Amino acid sequence: MTCFPKNHILVFFLALILCLGCRLSSEDAKESTAFTIRGKLQNATPDPIFLSTLQDNGFAIADTASINDEGRFQFEGKFTSPEIARISLSHENLLWLVIDAPEIEVQADAQNLQQSYEVKASEESLLLKDLMDAEQNHQRKVFDVEKRFMAAQHAGQSDSLLYYQEKYLKLITAVAEQRKDFVRRHPDSFVASYAAYAMIGEEEGEFLDSMLIAFNQSIPDSKYVRLLNENRAPSNRIAVGEIAPEVVLPQPDGTSFSSFSLKGNYVLLDFWASWCKPCREENPNVARLYKRYHKRGFEILGISLDESKDRWIEAIETDKLPWHHVSDHKGLNSTAIQLYNIEAIPMTVLLDKEGRIIELNLRGRALEEKLEELFLDDSL
Repeated sequence: MTCFPKNHILVFFLALILCLGCRLSSEDAKESTAFTIRGKLQNATPDPIFLSTLQDNGFAIADTASINDEGRFQFEGKFTSPEIARISLSHENLLWLVIDAPEIEVQADAQNLQQSYEVKASEESLLLKDLMDAEQNHQRKVFDVEKRFMAAQHAGQSDSLLYYQEKYLKLITAVAEQRKDFVRRHPDSFVASYAAYAMIGEEEGEFLDSMLIAFNQSIPDSKYVRLLNENRAPSNRIAVGEIAPEVVLPQPDGTSFSSFSLKGNYVLLDFWASWCKPCREENPNVARLYKRYHKRGFEILGISLDESKDRWIEAIETDKLPWHHVSDHKGLNSTAIQLYNIEAIPMTVLLDKEGRIIELNLRGRALEEKLEELFLDDSL
């Protein structure tokens, strides 16, 4: 019997609610901010309406209000950092939002909150709505394919079974790409960090590692960024045979450069600094090997811990290092240092053509012998 993979559409977020709750209470105490949510519903009856926020074991009711004759209601409370929340008339009739501002306005049709609501004064809520709308759209498509698959299976139409299975798998792939695209487009968003954390366990480690660089720069205090950092701890991913995390940092001209753009070549990630004497002493050897193997598919990405841009560029020019160079000029607080768990420099990471780690901390003769071995194998 042919079976479909587990459905990851809307369940993607609903399951996240349950798996995250036990971790959220670890957030440090912060000064709280009062918030007020004012709502206006069309086609409403004077019934109770509920505000729930994501807590340790899922959603918990934070406030209850009564809808007046004009369809208006109001919630009040406090928040210390953005919170995922929902407003509901029943278990099925609800809408999603983020509590991230002192004053938030909500409008909707009481007959179908999710399909009709609008939120004002909360940018994160708008992003969450976009994401959830996309998830539900994909969910409808997947359910339609599942229904057609079951009908074809009942009718014994084997050709149709294969067709719908392939269509299903394409939809699942499209969903995953849509989520990643959303996260990429909003690297400073709380909702994007929430969506990224939901990808843990879906073999998206390489993507999550790359996004952590942006998240750690833009929203390091987000609860989901902290959870991502814990889950993607450098000690768990910097090992021979693993895909190396993406480094995306500024080049000397200010434009961003990604280590992933070098895939298809053997790549040496060279962690160094202008003030590091052993690094500077090793540079002539690295330059010699680069000259020997560059045209055969050898690339180097110099990742500097310099805080001074001028000294960094001066060292590149003085040592005549013609390969790619990046730095965020944060010294020992560089995101690349955190990403690769660098404790001392010089430090190198040698990657294969797919971006997997071949060896760590090769220098001098050891680096030369390894490159000889790699390019000898390539010539066979």
